[in-house]
Amino acid sequence: IILSINKLGGGVLVEHGWSSIVCAKNVGKNFMFHQNCTIGYNHGGKPSIGDNVCVYAGAVIAGDIEIGNNVKIGANCVVLKDVPDDSVCYGNPCVIKKC
Repeated sequence: IILSINKLGGGVLVEHGWSSIVCAKNVGKNFMFHQNCTIGYNHGGKPSIGDNVCVYAGAVIAGDIEIGNNVKIGANCVVLKDVPDDSVCYGNPCVIKKC
């Protein structure tokens, strides 16, 4: 696991974090991620992640984007755009569904 976060909220849970990289501007509280996740730079920017976010195995979150609060990023999903609060993301390219 490689972590490089400017501001980190409390309550981080790593579930089998092998081969994961988390490089973000901010990560809110109650953040959970699984194995082989890549969170980081794309076109010179890195993401901000809200509270109560779960990133499942193999997901990619890249670029100067905002991931809202109460979001679930599905396994192997590739997220290159903003995700609003209370959403579920899946697929490549990313499909966003409001809950």
